[in-house]
Amino acid sequence: MILNSPSKLIINAAIPRRLKWGVAGCGNFVETSFLPALNLIQRSKLISVFSHDIKRAEYIAGKFGAQNYSNNFDEFLNYDFDIVYIAGANVNHYEQVIKSAKAKKHIVCEKPAGMNSLQIQEMIDICKENNVIFSVNFTHRFHPLVLKSKELIESGMIGKIVSVSATFNIDYPPNDNFRFKKELSGGGALRDLGSHMIDMLRLFGGDIVDIKGYLDNIVYKSDVEDFASAVVKFEKGGYGYFNVSYNSNKSFNRIEIL
Repeated sequence: MILNSPSKLIINAAIPRRLKWGVAGCGNFVETSFLPALNLIQRSKLISVFSHDIKRAEYIAGKFGAQNYSNNFDEFLNYDFDIVYIAGANVNHYEQVIKSAKAKKHIVCEKPAGMNSLQIQEMIDICKENNVIFSVNFTHRFHPLVLKSKELIESGMIGKIVSVSATFNIDYPPNDNFRFKKELSGGGALRDLGSHMIDMLRLFGGDIVDIKGYLDNIVYKSDVEDFASAVVKFEKGGYGYFNVSYNSNKSFNRIEIL
């Protein structure tokens, strides 16, 4: 079975009342993908946006009809919204998730949720303590082809999974984006793209018990890797492989299940 299609975010609008959103981070993905999609959902409403750059926050708020904007995160959390989408630099996720949970906001956080596993475990614990939902924005899981493939696997139609391989390559030369500053991102292609592909390996293959991988700067020399790959062994048998890069001439996203 081969999945070969760009990922799309699907949001279930069958909710009992209108959800009020706050968005922390005003980067390109927020402007060109997330907020345009959010505005298509009748039962969702953008209330407030946050950015360290107040002019950027004002621009995004005006473009998408937010009632409020701020460059102060504590002030931002005081506005009346139900759920916050955290999409800024990775280094800020930990503090923003903790503060959002304590403010009783439900949370959708971009990946990686934190800079290390200790941070993420604390996030989970504090969200549980404050009875808020904490989710990571693994959008590939909601692609129609992925949903259908999972259904076929669970029905037994595919049989025993022997191998899952995933590729996600894009052309993304170094620039001023936080992703290319290791102190802000924690890493490059592995954290940015590889997290999605590892999620797909685990979705289709199950828990991973062994892994061997490589990081490299094959084309672009910067603070962070432009290439990552790994071979994994699944707990219930079978193997997985993923390959991600910032150095492809053409964007390419493919998942193969055998």
